[in-house]
Amino acid sequence: MSVFQSDRVVIATRHGKARAVRPAFSRLGLSVQTVRADTDLLGTFTGEVERKKAPLECALEKCRLAHAMSGQPYCLGSEGSFGPHPHLPFAASGFEILAFTDFSRGYSIHEQVITFETNFSSEDVGTLQELKKFAESTGFPAHALVLRPLSGGEKIAKGIRSWPSLYAAYEELRAFSPTRQVRVETDMRAHMNPTRMRTIALLAEKLARRLSVCCMECGAPGYGLVDSESGLPCDWCDRPTRLVLREIHGCALCGCRSYEPRHDGLKRADPAHCDFCNP
Repeated sequence: MSVFQSDRVVIATRHGKARAVRPAFSRLGLSVQTVRADTDLLGTFTGEVERKKAPLECALEKCRLAHAMSGQPYCLGSEGSFGPHPHLPFAASGFEILAFTDFSRGYSIHEQVITFETNFSSEDVGTLQELKKFAESTGFPAHALVLRPLSGGEKIAKGIRSWPSLYAAYEELRAFSPTRQVRVETDMRAHMNPTRMRTIALLAEKLARRLSVCCMECGAPGYGLVDSESGLPCDWCDRPTRLVLREIHGCALCGCRSYEPRHDGLKRADPAHCDFCNP
């Protein structure tokens, strides 16, 4: 017997994300349906609408939109952001978050990932040769591009996916730039970026695996990692380090908690991570 009270889950998106999450959720016995909510109101990658909420809150807001428009109890919300990696600032990275809300029981869970697998990039170009080089380096035309004049303003061309369209947009928009240069950017909307779609699909697998585990107390789907406890002992001096000692798993509905070993099985810390042995 299924632990789910409905056989469907609804995602609010304008950018075709249902096809990325569908395979993972079909294995849970849930069909994925789309409601075309205007999620651009929460912010756009190209800056026309500023995103004022944190990524998780945006994802949860998309769950609420899906529920309001469909009346279905199970809803998904996806949000992404891109920029320098938090620990390697010279490398581009993508941050994706996928939230699931059960409106019948009244709880939400989410999974997230930081990945180097992104073509996120931009460049100011002044010649067709520079434009072509940038396009080829970012996977164009399979991955779409965005062009805008350096003067800013409202002029912008999004979703460019052919060489003739790219060259035409370049010639048109450079006329609005005092330096005759154009800023070219990767289009990070999911339906325009196959690399991002693959990341969302992998994240959906992660969330679906979590939803396949039910709480041993209340039976709610989604029991999984919620926190961790540091203190893995140093292999030399046995003092606790800042590395994770064990994981804390829990239920978002009833608050049940359990302690689990590290998922990688590591039991001792390299002395390089010890504040005493390697101050």
